[in-house]
Amino acid sequence: MSASTNMIGDQTTVITNGPAAATIAAAIAAAGPINDYVGNCKNALVAMQGIAVHAAMLAGVTASGDDSTNKGLLNGIVALFKGTASPSTQATTDLKTVISNGPSTTTKANSLAAAGPINDYVGNCYNLLSRLNALQVLLTLIKNTTDTGTDGTNKTLITNMITGLA
Repeated sequence: MSASTNMIGDQTTVITNGPAAATIAAAIAAAGPINDYVGNCKNALVAMQGIAVHAAMLAGVTASGDDSTNKGLLNGIVALFKGTASPSTQATTDLKTVISNGPSTTTKANSLAAAGPINDYVGNCYNLLSRLNALQVLLTLIKNTTDTGTDGTNKTLITNMITGLA
């Protein structure tokens, strides 16, 4: 499978396509992990939009010079969700690298400045990581009830989104 390059766009397509009867039946079956397939698809879209904003805030305060690697990784996460240039193909791994690298002194100062949108850079990175993990769980639940035969396009899109979150 390939990774998504525009998660918000792909999820919007999944919602627009809508689920087939076989998918709805699987979702509400006793073994199905979700009851409200359409609602959970919309929930995933809202989560993606919030993640894109959160990652953009972090990228915005990340110093271009001494934290250029972190800035590039965060911009890649934003691009994955928005479908812009150079999207990440492994958002969770990239964010873990940002956390491992830690912020530079300049980035810390940027995040604490009066105009900075955040105070706790590392804490916000961990919060974003938890949001990525929660989205991966939700998309996996949706994927597991999506019928391959009648909703093959949706299943492929969802699988590609999950791949991009790895």
